[in-house]
Amino acid sequence: SKLLGSSSNGIFSMSMEFAKAVPMATGGIILAWQEIAFSRETSGNNKELNKDYFSQSITTFFLIYAAFFMVFIPLMQLIIPYYLSEAFQPVGKILALCTAGFTYDCISQMIASIFGNDIDSTPIMVSTIIGSAFLIITIPTFIRLYQITGASLCVSISFLLTLLIRIVWLGVGKQYKINYLKISLSILVAAAFGYYSTIGSYTTNIILTIVGLAIGLPIIIKLKKNVNEN
Repeated sequence: SKLLGSSSNGIFSMSMEFAKAVPMATGGIILAWQEIAFSRETSGNNKELNKDYFSQSITTFFLIYAAFFMVFIPLMQLIIPYYLSEAFQPVGKILALCTAGFTYDCISQMIASIFGNDIDSTPIMVSTIIGSAFLIITIPTFIRLYQITGASLCVSISFLLTLLIRIVWLGVGKQYKINYLKISLSILVAAAFGYYSTIGSYTTNIILTIVGLAIGLPIIIKLKKNVNEN
């Protein structure tokens, strides 16, 4: 965007490159999930049984991505000062927002598989159009108000808006049993990690990385065990 200028555009692009670690690290999970979703829809399982399975899976997505986020963000804040030159140090200030955007998009893709296998593309199309329209209409204002942080925030909100529409559509429109409390808590805890990691010192990020590992690894191990049992 010419509203940001070449320097800020470079910083924004670099931050997005780091944030791409989320889809790169979880691409296999997304592909595997699409296969699982398709196989359950075509296996002749009871529809209510499938709804329960998919509802639990959505909560699992959020917990796994939150656990990844809680480790990745403070860890990257420790690496960036040694990896990037002085001109690109501001990458750390917007990394959490950019990563959050990619995280929301990954979960959206996984939820889209549920709609796709239900042969209902309307929620996917509507949510994508609304999220994209929000981004196009509001990003100039966000940039004018908050510069590069505003651009990152706007992108993150647009992906979150798309995701929330899909979740509510499943919960309200298709009567899936969505655990809104766990989803909200996972977002809030991850957001807190992102915020304090961004404003915190080097020592703070060491502590946050350790705490993130202490919280995140047991969650992932437990969820993996539950998936294997199912």
